Amino acid sequence: LLTSEMGNTDKLVVYLEEAKRMGIAILPPDINESTAMVTVAGERTLRCGLGIIKNVGMAAIESIITARSAHGSFVTVESLCEHLDLRLANRKVIESLIKAGACDSMGQSRAALLASVDQALEEATRRQRDRHRGQLTFFETLSASTPAAGPGLTGPTPMTGHLREWPESQKLAFEKALLGFYISGHPLARVEKTLRALATATSKQLLQLPEDTPVTVGGMFTKIKLTTTKKTNEQMAVCLMEDLEGEIEVLVFPGVFAQLAPQLKVSAVVFVEGRVAIRDDRPRLIAQQITPLEHGTSRLAKAIELILRTPGVERELLEQLQGLLRRFPGSLPIYLTLDMPKTTPLSLKLAEQFK
Repeated sequence: LLTSEMGNTDKLVVYLEEAKRMGIAILPPDINESTAMVTVAGERTLRCGLGIIKNVGMAAIESIITARSAHGSFVTVESLCEHLDLRLANRKVIESLIKAGACDSMGQSRAALLASVDQALEEATRRQRDRHRGQLTFFETLSASTPAAGPGLTGPTPMTGHLREWPESQKLAFEKALLGFYISGHPLARVEKTLRALATATSKQLLQLPEDTPVTVGGMFTKIKLTTTKKTNEQMAVCLMEDLEGEIEVLVFPGVFAQLAPQLKVSAVVFVEGRVAIRDDRPRLIAQQITPLEHGTSRLAKAIELILRTPGVERELLEQLQGLLRRFPGSLPIYLTLDMPKTTPLSLKLAEQFK
């Protein structure tokens, strides 16, 4: 299924999530391991193919596989450029491979790999041009008469070899742009618990809900387009929001635009309260309220559940808990769940004075 949908990012993401749910590990594309397609890479493990990377066509992939079969693994960007047919795999291909994480097995940061591309291409282009002319340099003649040192040409140069890796946000942004999804992490992973606790639906679940259903979706704005209505020329916004399961279009109509505009920022992590609208079998969210992540708990939480597991349900612990609740009064009801072995968990709503 993954191979058959390699050109359809939306379906690809659904199948990748299903594979993870089934306990199947998904490995990123790798210059030294991948073919063009998705392949089995071990027990309950799949390896993404190079064909999944944007800007990397079949001609370039065939050149990579041919060079790898003839010369062994690519250990540096220099060895990659040296052995590829650069008429088929140009600068854009090399840079896309690096940004997508397909060259991570070379053991350098992606920033260092990308910084070495110019010099590697310049040297490889000169060597290939000379070879096509039938020329051999003195050093190539010498190396041809001595045992090969290994599959690669050189190690990282002092200037590029130890470059610090890009910030996680930039690294993931390149992955998303070139693969259509994140594979080494997710920009929302650090706030996953909060998003799952306070959101009432995910982007994937919206299509299963009836039109006009009220929902709260938590995620990150990735695109914001300011526009005006055709009839009244009033300002509104069309936004793209990404959550842990996909993307959803968010519409901010003129009636609430002025109120919500301060929250409309790319990369802002927010909760959008609104209503579901279905158009062309695709769900949209009509925004009515937008709450920044840091204010989500105080605004959106409906109750607090405290779970007590044995051993630990002791008088001293309960007295400490009672003291904490008296010191920090609030408005949220509190449910105490007792989780005992071999019995069904018992949930009790605490008295009104404990909120």
